[in-house]
Amino acid sequence: MAVGLHCQIRNFFTRLIHQHTAIHETKAQDSTSLRSSTTPHRIKESTMAPHTQQKKSGKAQKQTKKFIINAQQPASDKIFDVSAFEKFLQDRIKVEGRTNNLGDNVVIQQAGEGKIEIIAHNDLSGRYLKYLTKKFLKKQQLRDWLRVVSTSRGVYELKFFNVVNDEADEDDE
Repeated sequence: MAVGLHCQIRNFFTRLIHQHTAIHETKAQDSTSLRSSTTPHRIKESTMAPHTQQKKSGKAQKQTKKFIINAQQPASDKIFDVSAFEKFLQDRIKVEGRTNNLGDNVVIQQAGEGKIEIIAHNDLSGRYLKYLTKKFLKKQQLRDWLRVVSTSRGVYELKFFNVVNDEADEDDE
């Protein structure tokens, strides 16, 4: 009797599974037919953005970006070591998810006194460089004194925070 009950339960579940898969197959077919239909009746064609196809080439085009990090002011005050920062960037910049993988894709060099020039032939963002600069400042315990400001596109400058001299205010009173 237990064997018969076991067979009935097994048959019940196999029928249930077959019904379930059949329902999902019909739903999948319905959803693909809905996706392939034209625009819904509620949206007018004139209000929609024009559909443009992008050309897909085999290779992504190389973009050359140039970034300059200007640290002249703190370097002239001898609180910021530009060569150590250059070494830090060479060690920390990731190319294709790996550090120490700069190769010819990214070139880091000093451009004048207190300036570092980064030329990237691949996708490198300025926000990433700003993040790494802040990380270096934190490591050198300069984050409380210096901030990274974008003065123009691709140019970042290290500036001192404007510190109000409270002692001078107290002397005036």
